[in-house]
Amino acid sequence: MYFKKILALVFACLIMLSAVSCSNDSDVPEGMKKISEDNVAYDFFVYSHWLVDDGVTDCAYYSASDRSNVSMSSYLPDESHVMVEDFYQAVLATYRRDFNNFTLLEEGRTKMHMFDAYQIEYTFTFGEVTYKVYQAMTLRDTTMYVFTYTSSPELYESHMKEVAGMLEALRFEA
Repeated sequence: MYFKKILALVFACLIMLSAVSCSNDSDVPEGMKKISEDNVAYDFFVYSHWLVDDGVTDCAYYSASDRSNVSMSSYLPDESHVMVEDFYQAVLATYRRDFNNFTLLEEGRTKMHMFDAYQIEYTFTFGEVTYKVYQAMTLRDTTMYVFTYTSSPELYESHMKEVAGMLEALRFEA
């Protein structure tokens, strides 16, 4: 009798743990995986077939032969960048100064989760290689968040639908 009570208690605990672990999985959009750590103020999801290096968080690439990649980062801006517009203008100035052959292709507004954000699309060269980049950036509380997609110009458009899905799936803590 005592054994049956213990067994029933063990099964009840297992069912409860199973329910809790499944409820966390339901927050992950279908076909995606969460790659951000629990100690950041956002949940960053990428499609399940994108690859993540062991020990590297907030960054994923498409394949061994196609190194198109996405990343999510956060910064604590200095006092001169207390508004997202200021940070955005400083970023553009830095890119124009530091990137070889920097060309701004497009700029505008978007959303990162429920927050207003700036978006830019540009190219630059590093060594002999040209890259095409999409970035979205927003300020939440006192932290600047930047989503980046980097690819070769030839492969850039082939991933944009998935990149848009990843940006749409991004969630900030309440």
